[in-house]
Amino acid sequence: MASLIPCPICTRPMDPARAVCAFCQQAGHVLPPPQDAHPPPPQAAPHHTPPIFTPREWQRVIAFGAISILLLLLAFLVVRPLNGSLPKYVVLFSNNFMSGDGRFGDILIPSFSRQTPVWTREKIFLAIAAKEELTEASFYSSEDAYRANISASFLKTHPNALREGFLGRVKDGSFSPPW
Repeated sequence: MASLIPCPICTRPMDPARAVCAFCQQAGHVLPPPQDAHPPPPQAAPHHTPPIFTPREWQRVIAFGAISILLLLLAFLVVRPLNGSLPKYVVLFSNNFMSGDGRFGDILIPSFSRQTPVWTREKIFLAIAAKEELTEASFYSSEDAYRANISASFLKTHPNALREGFLGRVKDGSFSPPW
């Protein structure tokens, strides 16, 4: 007689030639799949990629991109280096401070006026002051404005010269526009 083995379902003794014992076979029990069996691979879903953005979101993305590019362009135009493109200017007066803390100068720029944008004047004046190594500088659009600033008698005879021709001042790296 052959040795008996336990039924894989109910653990009753059974003949090793059978898959399950007679009781489980009559009851209709099914043998579980072996432990090392792999489940069938999942069925691939039909290829459908949802859109990244809705049409309304695309409009927002494009608008944001356009605004970003415009801001970068504006920043480039405002902050770009001068590349030696300073306007023609004349140093009317320059002298060292008696304290030894730098130099003062008066600069004439005939191509500029009060209508020249303040940010342009600031950028150009700071560049000229750095080039001429001035810690303080006054900028004028006419020689009459310079003379009115240094001579009270000339200012009396030309009362609007300083008001119309003074363009601003640079002191210690900061720009002050005229009153």
